[in-house]
Amino acid sequence: IPSDVDWDAVSKAIGMELIDDAVLEKRHALPDRLHIPEVLWDLLPSDARFGEPSLLDWPASTGRHPGSRYNLPPQSLWALETARLKSMRTRQTRKKLAIQEVSICLLIHNLLFSAKAGLASPDALASLSPHIASVAHLSYEESQSVKRDIIANRTALETTKLEDWPEDTMTIRTVPKFQAEPDYMQDVDGDFHHIAQQLNTAIKNIFDEYQDKRIYPDGLALAIAKICHNLLISSAAPNLQTFNILLTGFQKWKRHSLVNWVIEALDDCKIRPNEITCAAILDYYTERERPDDFSRFVALMRGASDALMLAKPDIAVNEAGEGRLVRVSETKVYQKVYPTPTVFNSLMHGVLKFAGFDRAMDIYYEMKEDGWGLDMVGLSCFLDDCMHRADWQGGLAVWEEISSIRGRIKPDLLAKAYAQFLTLCSIAQKPAAFNSVLEHVVKCGYDRKAVLTSFREFSHAVRQKQGYLAPAWTADNLLIAVSDYMKDGESTEANVAPFFEEMNGGPDSDSPAPPGPSEPSEPPESTSKSTTDPWDAWLEHELG
Repeated sequence: IPSDVDWDAVSKAIGMELIDDAVLEKRHALPDRLHIPEVLWDLLPSDARFGEPSLLDWPASTGRHPGSRYNLPPQSLWALETARLKSMRTRQTRKKLAIQEVSICLLIHNLLFSAKAGLASPDALASLSPHIASVAHLSYEESQSVKRDIIANRTALETTKLEDWPEDTMTIRTVPKFQAEPDYMQDVDGDFHHIAQQLNTAIKNIFDEYQDKRIYPDGLALAIAKICHNLLISSAAPNLQTFNILLTGFQKWKRHSLVNWVIEALDDCKIRPNEITCAAILDYYTERERPDDFSRFVALMRGASDALMLAKPDIAVNEAGEGRLVRVSETKVYQKVYPTPTVFNSLMHGVLKFAGFDRAMDIYYEMKEDGWGLDMVGLSCFLDDCMHRADWQGGLAVWEEISSIRGRIKPDLLAKAYAQFLTLCSIAQKPAAFNSVLEHVVKCGYDRKAVLTSFREFSHAVRQKQGYLAPAWTADNLLIAVSDYMKDGESTEANVAPFFEEMNGGPDSDSPAPPGPSEPSEPPESTSKSTTDPWDAWLEHELG
């Protein structure tokens, strides 16, 4: 974690103190909960719907159900189409359009310079707007000078009050027009919405087309040049979906500097975020291990000292809206991000990584009071953390949350949770709990062998990190499990002993291995039936 982190801001943002933790450092080396950019990328069709109802079901979560979708903001993935259509009838002010033109101009300059777009072949660049090639071939000094002028002009536009806005916007600016500055408009009939859709389709197709080519410098350069070309020639300003495509697309490509520029442009253009936007930004800061930026963004989401969105100043902050609206003054009302599981999963994933399990659970319970909740994706992430740390009490707390929504969880997700919890029972040496959960798996009609197969995979993955840990079986449980197929007459004590011996001589342990026959962490290639590990034998019998 950087040494210059503003811990006061962090604490204010998420309500807890973040610490450095040796266990967390080891945990950071493990794979993240999901291929997050790909998951968000797959949500883009729901984000881009136009004139169609949302097909997404509200995920089962430990948080508050929205009740009516009328309560959701129009940009939400789950918003009613009537709310979206009503929002689309509004038009931006001339001030906001002028700021967006300059902000996208700056984004184009930043993307082209960072991607070294000048590496693209001259013939390929010649097929694009001539502005693209001109900007792509600017020297470092020239590029920096132009960007300083763009920022100065944007600041002049931002600081001019709307009521003082002149008829001719150019009178506010010091430079009439920059290279690669677009011209955006919004017509009365709303044709610009269709143009924006075409822009988004074109950009998404570029990401798909260059998924493999972008690994080469000239391939990436041309892909970015084409994206910037589309941003430039479009007569409609990029909308929320445009930014979501850019955020998730560049994250898929692992082009972190480009993600930074998109986040800055999103803020400059004052685009209202939705679930994909917030989740993508939180996941990006988590992946890049930037707790200061993470905490600042959470503070904006929660309206701590500023906000990502403003509500109309004349709105009545009643009981229904007090959880998401914060009145600052008569002329300013902050609007919090609506609590959805998609965003909360990403938020808690970051808190878990930066602050550790105990603090993350405190924050979880605190935000749960405000309506936030985790779905099975997020809860599985917490259970996975407990698994790798052999944290039985923590795992019980997570399992209690899972049990509270068990009836609404999709069977495949719940089956995975059962396998994870069985692994925790095994690692924490809780045989009674193991058998109780396994019995419940059978009673609920789940495929026992499939769950045990997943359990075995989880167990092996954890033990590869931690060394051998004893499976959860008592002598009686062992006899029940192996009596049908283990050699008759074997000593019960001999069979049970290895299950409760802690063998710390694994490859990840610093302590010496105990002497005697229990030293190897894996059985020899040729093993007689009398020396077969009962645990492996039982699993082999169960799984065929």
